[in-house]
Amino acid sequence: MTLSHSNGSYHFASQSTFQMYWGLASDLWAVSQNTTLIGGQSLIRTSGSYAFANKSMFTLLAQNGTLVTPLGAAFTLVQSTIGPFGSIDMRNIPCPASVKHFVAAGLEVLRRTLITNMAAMAGYLQISGGFGTALKAFPTTFTAAYKWLGLGGSILCPEYVSGDYVLTGLVKLTGRAVVCGQKVITLLSPSKSNGVVAAIASGLSQPDVNISEVCAHETTQIDCATKCLGPTASFIQAFISQRDTAELRTAAAAALVDVWSLNATILQYVQANSTLPLQMFSYKLFDPADPTFTFWAWLHVLEWAVGQREVVRFEGDVGYMNLITEVQPSLRQNIQPHEFPTTMALYIRTGVQYVTGVLLGIAVGIALYILASEGSVEASNLMKMNRVAGIVWVGRPLLLLRGVTALALLSTGTLELHLKDNFLSHFRVVDVPWYKTTLAAGESTWLVYIINDLLMVWTKEEFTPLYASTSSLFTWLVVAILTLAMPVVHHATVAPTCHVDHVDFQVVCASGVVVIGQVTRFYWLLGIVAFVNVVCYLRVRIFHRRLGDTSDASKASSLLLCAGAKFLFHRSDWLHGNVYCLDPASALMNGLVSLRWRQFICIFDIKLWRTFVIEKNIQDTTPPHMWTALALTE
Repeated sequence: MTLSHSNGSYHFASQSTFQMYWGLASDLWAVSQNTTLIGGQSLIRTSGSYAFANKSMFTLLAQNGTLVTPLGAAFTLVQSTIGPFGSIDMRNIPCPASVKHFVAAGLEVLRRTLITNMAAMAGYLQISGGFGTALKAFPTTFTAAYKWLGLGGSILCPEYVSGDYVLTGLVKLTGRAVVCGQKVITLLSPSKSNGVVAAIASGLSQPDVNISEVCAHETTQIDCATKCLGPTASFIQAFISQRDTAELRTAAAAALVDVWSLNATILQYVQANSTLPLQMFSYKLFDPADPTFTFWAWLHVLEWAVGQREVVRFEGDVGYMNLITEVQPSLRQNIQPHEFPTTMALYIRTGVQYVTGVLLGIAVGIALYILASEGSVEASNLMKMNRVAGIVWVGRPLLLLRGVTALALLSTGTLELHLKDNFLSHFRVVDVPWYKTTLAAGESTWLVYIINDLLMVWTKEEFTPLYASTSSLFTWLVVAILTLAMPVVHHATVAPTCHVDHVDFQVVCASGVVVIGQVTRFYWLLGIVAFVNVVCYLRVRIFHRRLGDTSDASKASSLLLCAGAKFLFHRSDWLHGNVYCLDPASALMNGLVSLRWRQFICIFDIKLWRTFVIEKNIQDTTPPHMWTALALTE
């Protein structure tokens, strides 16, 4: 199932990274063009015509127009801090495993608390103001210079011509989607769950923490202390156990050390006034000199952990900077309907419902015939309704569909998606009662009926009556025992794996696998059906050879009887004058729909799709229970 999908596309017109290093393809292009400074030269360092023996990448970028000279103040600061343009490497720094472990553990504790405690759910919903909206949080370094001018936040872009006070908000950070020249304020829009986890990590629920000092970093018009962080701290104190809080804080401390060692930094270009030189202000996440900003730093780290931010290392000949990037919200897309086999499932369900409807109609017809004949029917034949009526009225293909569907359901676990209080969705494993499982196991006998019917060409009256019923009952029993003793359980594996579909262009990733069924169980059930049939047949053939009801079968031979009726119906009490008389209920199962009208019996045979009219022939010697039966005289 595709969670999100996007096609790679080039943005050469709006790119902002070529001034750092424009890639090998651009080097090859440059040496192949006579108009460039290195046209016709070599990229091999030991060559006598090495392209960069007397020329730098900076001069090449300037000639190409990738860099505009003279450099602006921002790019001058970059060169003095990191190194000359054209020779700056950019590397993505992966989020530390300790951070991902802490985030996963924190969200797990929060979700477990909400799903098991209704009071916690109510308290969680009371947390409002700020989470999910636009927040402006400043480190102390920036709040101290709140009247300075903010002229940029991306290391890939030149400074703005003019700017607003830093107090109005930090400018957008370095990012893939950040367009140079557009002055936009960067905002924090944390989810409520991220806010709770960040509060646990920063210890806001501890009694010695002054929430007002933490809220002093936020400058938007929200009541941070009473509606946002205050209720969050109260929620943690009331509903998150001290044990969970302690374990999470221990994990958070280890994660904080790892992040601090990576020097993840927020960068801004600022200017005291329009006459003073531009400066590069930076804040290193979790700076111990600014402890009250730790909560807000955790919000950045949590977004990094889930892939909404990156930390990129810009390394040149002079130095390096590890910059945290602008937030890039996760791509939200609708599920692709064509990836779900709902159409096939609809067809299968309709087919199964059709089988049920037909057999229900036959059962009603049998009941009416029993009433009309005042109970003069062969009761043992009624036990063969699914076998005989199913084959005649439904057909083997649809019975095969029902049987295979039953095995597929028996090979699938019961995992249901529930929405709690219209807020929290979760999966629930439903325990199926044993009697429902046993009844469901009985559906596997449809395949037994098909096998028995196909093999009647060889088993005939000699073995069919002796092994057919036994095979279906034993199949039912074995399938039920297996399903009850070893129920199918679901399992989920979250293990992101990626492969490069197109170098530097397209990556395809698989996030994990959720399994709710076992194909091996399906094969096991098929094997049980076949194995039990073989064993039952061999048992009969070895120990009860030629003990079938052959005497009655020869007298009961009729072209109007299907194989199941011919070999499975009880006949000894329904022979009169060497003629087999079929009671109307059994006849209906056999596909003979009869209607008595005065001295005639009208018969419609669905197997032949023909009608017959015969005259009643009740003799004085005819037993009373045969008065309503159909004499098969052909």
